[in-house]
Amino acid sequence: MDYATYQSTAQPGSDFVATTGTLRFAPSLLAQSQTITVATTDDASDEADTETFGVNLAAATNATIVGYSNAGAARPGRVTIIDNDGPRPAP
Repeated sequence: MDYATYQSTAQPGSDFVATTGTLRFAPSLLAQSQTITVATTDDASDEADTETFGVNLAAATNATIVGYSNAGAARPGRVTIIDNDGPRPAP
């Protein structure tokens, strides 16, 4: 199964590292899980309290991506980045 990140309110390069790859699952084992690691980028910019990016799952072979009805179509997931730059200074 292929995966790829995509931008939403978070931007690749400045908020996270765009990531793609392929997950491989052993045949005949049910309820397997795998981890996708996406690096976030720390900066000193005061931004919104949270920003999001997505991860699409697609091209499952001999399997179904649960919760999505169109065979072979992408299954999006959403990731939230919480701002760590502290509160904005008072004007």
